[in-house]
Amino acid sequence: MREADITTEAKDDVKVSVWESSDKGDTWAKISEIPRSDEMPREMLIIENHLVETSPGHLVVMFRSEACDWGDMFHYQSHSHDAGRTWTPPEKVPVWGGPPHLTVLSSGAVLCTYGFRRDPLSIRAMLSYDEGRTWDHENFITLYELPVKHDFGYPVTVELAPGRLVTAYYVNRKYALRDGKFVYLPNAEDAGGIMSVRWTLQ
Repeated sequence: MREADITTEAKDDVKVSVWESSDKGDTWAKISEIPRSDEMPREMLIIENHLVETSPGHLVVMFRSEACDWGDMFHYQSHSHDAGRTWTPPEKVPVWGGPPHLTVLSSGAVLCTYGFRRDPLSIRAMLSYDEGRTWDHENFITLYELPVKHDFGYPVTVELAPGRLVTAYYVNRKYALRDGKFVYLPNAEDAGGIMSVRWTLQ
């Protein structure tokens, strides 16, 4: 059983490193780096990733982007076909928001859930039917729409049974989203917490 971890190092040049453990996380060894794409601005960071193995040796990792204009914070994605030894340069996925969470469903489809911090503020999901090569992003699924513009996001989804899923995320009512920034609300009585939604995919 091997486990993988991907880290972003912000130094003189931004590097995305891939680490592997064969002892359940007790020790780690760096096995590769994900090369930067020419289409990525130099100042952009790709962070808060999530990785899945869609078929033997085929790894798909998706990132949230940061250190760029608010309107440019799209997902980026890279593939490895040799268990993480080499990677494709990250390509922009035409989906704004993040961070992403990937789940390989029992059907073989790959599910991505993510936070959308624009109007309407919502937890969303999209599907890929070809191991993450393309995404049916235009037919995204809205799992929850916030009635008030609070700090929220970081969804995680688990398939409980074929087609039956639960998605957990946080809502922090101590902060409000205004013009792309979070503003502290010192008088908020309810701090929020961990929320979840159960849903069915047919």
